[in-house]
Amino acid sequence: MDAVMMKKTAMQKLGQGRMKVLVPRFTEGFIVKTSALNIELAIPPSAINDVERTFSATIQEIGFLVAEAAYSLQPRAKENMVQGESTMQWEEFPEPQGVVHFRGQAKPCNAGWRLDIFIKKIEDGIPKIVGFGTSSLRHCRRMSAPLPVRSHSNSPAASAQVNAAPAPTPPPAPSSSQRPSTTLKRASSSLQMTRKSKLSKELAAVADQEPTSSTRPTSSTNPAAIVAPEPAASIVPEVIAFLSEKMIKPLYVTREVIPVKMSSRAVFYFHVTAEDVPKMNSIMMRGGDWPDHFNISLWEGYKRFFFAPAVSIIEIIELFFLSKMVMFDSVKHGIPWTDDLVSMLQNKANFRKAIRVSKHREQVLMMLNARGKGMFQELEKRI
Repeated sequence: MDAVMMKKTAMQKLGQGRMKVLVPRFTEGFIVKTSALNIELAIPPSAINDVERTFSATIQEIGFLVAEAAYSLQPRAKENMVQGESTMQWEEFPEPQGVVHFRGQAKPCNAGWRLDIFIKKIEDGIPKIVGFGTSSLRHCRRMSAPLPVRSHSNSPAASAQVNAAPAPTPPPAPSSSQRPSTTLKRASSSLQMTRKSKLSKELAAVADQEPTSSTRPTSSTNPAAIVAPEPAASIVPEVIAFLSEKMIKPLYVTREVIPVKMSSRAVFYFHVTAEDVPKMNSIMMRGGDWPDHFNISLWEGYKRFFFAPAVSIIEIIELFFLSKMVMFDSVKHGIPWTDDLVSMLQNKANFRKAIRVSKHREQVLMMLNARGKGMFQELEKRI
């Protein structure tokens, strides 16, 4: 499907149904860009009908409609697709001022299709993310029994929108058999997300490791041979303040700058005592979620920190190559992947496949700085 046909298809999808209610005078001029997996819109608030709801709830719904329209651009798009549970993270309460920019993205995944939305505003000529969210689409053969759609928000300003929904059940406290008595555990921080997680099991994978970051510990890989960790003279003040509010004290902090050009982002590694492990439940994301949020943090200008089970810089470099391969297969060949990126990282055959195509390999290497290229060369020797 060429660019002209993509834009025409997007217009047909967005100019009807629910979108017609939310943006009654939707025109092709609101469509900024269309591609194989993305649709970008720019809509003035005056064109948006808030249908007696909060402005944030309305633009959230518009965002997911844009992502559904992005799915319709796929060569193998099906009818009778049903949206699943959605989550939304607001960085600030959106106001009906200026032009609202939407980007909806559809990606194949093991459960069907994943929808990602980004809502931005222009501030001093620079796009700034106001909120982002995720949901899913899957085929429903029995339209008489549609799947329920639920929405959750992590923003205090937007909490009034979901008060009618059942309150989430707090995670159960780890049992005495799951809670280590003296072992220190390690976690990493880069961007804040408040997602419940099975913390004890996930942190157990990094128990008893030294507080040096660099590589996934294996019998064939020596972390010190690839990169020496850089001690942190001080941790990010926001991280300290956030952990202090949770009564958590980070121990043995080290820092590694992510080795890419045009970025000063870093990963902070730290241990916590066994007594602090249960407190991490409320702030740790699930182990399999970090690749998506890492990409959002690095490439979408999202600058808040998050907490995840410790991952190495080597795994992050591997992620760059796997993401390139997965995106190419999805866009060019329409091939959905059956494993999430974390599962793919565990199988070195995927990495070997990802670096086999010289064009894709060079595109990633151009993004890495000299240190990152050196780490890749050392990693390549060991694969």
